[in-house]
Amino acid sequence: MQATNKQKTFLLGKLILVLITFLIVNMLLGNIVELIPRKSIANSPPLFYTVCAIIRVAFGLGILALFVKLIDKEKIISSSWLSLKGQIKNFLFGGLFAGICIVIVFFAIVKTNWSQVEVLPFEIKLLLYASIHQLCTAFIEEFIFRGYLLRKLLEKFTPLVSLVLSSLPFALLHLLLGDITFLDCALIFLISILLGLLYLKTKNIWLPVGFHWFWNYTQSILGMTPEIGQQSILKLNFENMDNTISYACCIILPLAILYFYKKQTAKSIK
Repeated sequence: MQATNKQKTFLLGKLILVLITFLIVNMLLGNIVELIPRKSIANSPPLFYTVCAIIRVAFGLGILALFVKLIDKEKIISSSWLSLKGQIKNFLFGGLFAGICIVIVFFAIVKTNWSQVEVLPFEIKLLLYASIHQLCTAFIEEFIFRGYLLRKLLEKFTPLVSLVLSSLPFALLHLLLGDITFLDCALIFLISILLGLLYLKTKNIWLPVGFHWFWNYTQSILGMTPEIGQQSILKLNFENMDNTISYACCIILPLAILYFYKKQTAKSIK
């Protein structure tokens, strides 16, 4: 029993080191972005932030590849949890499922307030940039938190404990890196639990990547979570809009979690 506890402690220490390194790199990249004149950012924000997202993916992959090679003695390229072979269907299903969830939330919010929905001019090119940006963000976060963190925790802990231990830092890092409320943090924790369940379903990151990508992208283009450098096709002119969206998502996410828990992964969650 003592050896097992030592192994768990060593694993947790190693994972904390990975997360701290990832956090430091993100903070450094954020500081680099701040050094760029605001005027140049404003001229082409979608392209600018898309390039930043691609750079973030490159740095994240580099960090994790270094840890995996030096400490875990594994090869990332040949890993089954990363392979796209046979996973296109899962990737698309994840995106479709996320899109349905967000559309349900959207219509529930605006059903009686259509007069407060404004259609914005948009360009297909800018929507494409935003899509790539969101895909890069979803991929690197799923790569680290599900492909590495959750996968490693499952080697020493039960699935339920692993889901919680991988979701806490996921929510905490978003709290540290973004201007969000504790309600948003709770929402992100629930999203992480759901993404973890999606990973458990296939033991591969592409199902949660698809969900993560389209969950963020659909909210962005529908004007539910307007972000710097993102293209939206709608603008919602509601008071307390952010809290309304968060409350609505906090209702639909537990239902989605319960569905996947009972229908697809209940046998492995003890």
